Amino acid sequence: MNFLANNQNKYFAILGKNPSQGARSPKLWNRVLKKLKRKERMIPINIKKNELLKTIKKLNEDKNFLGGCIAVPYKESICKILKKNIPKNILKHQSINCIFRNKFGNLTGCNTDGLGAIFSLKKNINLKKKKILVMGLGGTGKAISASLRDHGCKNVFLTNRSPKKKKFSKIVNFKFLEWEIATSDLDNFDIIINATSVGFLNKNKIPISEKKLKFIKNKFFFDIIYQPKVTRLLEITKKNNKVLNGELMNLMQAVFAFSIVTKVSNKKKILKLMLK
Repeated sequence: MNFLANNQNKYFAILGKNPSQGARSPKLWNRVLKKLKRKERMIPINIKKNELLKTIKKLNEDKNFLGGCIAVPYKESICKILKKNIPKNILKHQSINCIFRNKFGNLTGCNTDGLGAIFSLKKNINLKKKKILVMGLGGTGKAISASLRDHGCKNVFLTNRSPKKKKFSKIVNFKFLEWEIATSDLDNFDIIINATSVGFLNKNKIPISEKKLKFIKNKFFFDIIYQPKVTRLLEITKKNNKVLNGELMNLMQAVFAFSIVTKVSNKKKILKLMLK
């Protein structure tokens, strides 16, 4: 907890299991903060699971901490910890990736992952009347599902390896399919979204067996992972399908989160500065 005890300046942070190993947000945020001539900086804070509650409480007490981002795997856990401070319309989606102070000075949150995903998808494909499968209902998968609903997508199906997440499908009013059923019938969908973390920092891992992907053609595969840029899933499917990684989604969720936390409303300017 030394980062709290020794910090004397206002700061932002990205919270996660190990964001110090490759998280993109500190570079993006600090680039903009420097250009805007602001003194605050974003730092990565690695948190062990058994220290999560204690850390969030200390951050809430530390008035120098202004907010920031939440990385895997704590988007759902921190949402639960801060549930008393989170508006019901956000809390019902059970996941936050953005953390900031409310008008009472307490930490609250929202989720910009879904906004980033919709922005990225719309740049690459028309979502109207498309049959969509979302694989994985962790924090990011839930946010994407909710944003697809808010965007007016009707024909969306959700799947997760653990059927415990099935209840979430009722919240967004989409049908839940058992994992084996959904992944064995990918020809039935126009857009397949991998919202699991399988393949993150590991090019050899894949969420679906390669045998199931071998004969799939003319689909749109969106893998939210951006490290590596080409996951094993995209490497296999790009031969016969259109593919998209999570790089633009990650950039745009950072733009939306930066705007919310820092109260800099000009998102075009934020994006321009992040890209410089």
